[in-house]
Amino acid sequence: KYGDSALHPKNIFYKGDATNSIKIRLDDKLGRVVNSEETRVNDIADIIGYCVLLLASMEVSGHEINNLKD
Repeated sequence: KYGDSALHPKNIFYKGDATNSIKIRLDDKLGRVVNSEETRVNDIADIIGYCVLLLASMEVSGHEINNLKD
């Protein structure tokens, strides 16, 4: 339903770029986890998803990610 709004924000209220927009969403989600009495699987999945979107917005290549493997 969100389309590609993470990498191409609509900039209705926030006028920043996609990378900072994703960081804000990630910050909000982490804040909710910290302030919650329980950690839900959905919250962790959301954090992983935001991290993947952040890597994409930073134009990190598959080669760079492969270099992280042990």
